[in-house]
Amino acid sequence: MRKLIIYVALLTCVGLGATKYAGEIFQLSPGVLNQAMGNTGLTWNGSLSAGWWNPALLATSSQGGAELMRSENFEGLLQQNQFALSLGGKTRSAILVSHIGIDKIKLTRLENEADSLSNSNRPVVWKTVSNNDV
Repeated sequence: MRKLIIYVALLTCVGLGATKYAGEIFQLSPGVLNQAMGNTGLTWNGSLSAGWWNPALLATSSQGGAELMRSENFEGLLQQNQFALSLGGKTRSAILVSHIGIDKIKLTRLENEADSLSNSNRPVVWKTVSNNDV
């Protein structure tokens, strides 16, 4: 019994060692209210971004409208801009436009490109770009 308690205590502490950003990439979802309320968009029919979360909810919603959202994740490295529009009376439809921008992407190359990778020939940052650079 004592071993079981120790195993259970250790298993409950495993999640405490997770990194800060683990799983945060899945937070890229539309809706200011949905994100503020813990990603409730899947079941909330009053959401203007129901076209993303659960399009079946458009049939139960009686309101239309527009929503504009801007958020930054990963200490400003990733910017997210979204526009959601819910339209219609008897037949409902939704339009969602999403833009994700990544800034400060570091490109590296070897100090001496003619030589192979080693302790004396390490990669160095030679250029910083964003996903908007073409």
